[in-house]
Amino acid sequence: MPQTQSPESPCIGVCILERDNQCRGCHRTSSEITYWSTFSVDEKLAVLERCKQREMEGQKFLSSGQ
Repeated sequence: MPQTQSPESPCIGVCILERDNQCRGCHRTSSEITYWSTFSVDEKLAVLERCKQREMEGQKFLSSGQ
């Protein structure tokens, strides 16, 4: 079974933690950022999926005018 290549960090260089402990740029939490290099491929993929969800939730919040 071939080994899956490890995903690259989603960091885009906009490293600002918001009050909800979530980075404005990549949508990772501070612990996800801190431990990224120690995560397995599956753990990194799970983090990336959570980041996508957080980004979508943030866009819904902004578009609702709140």
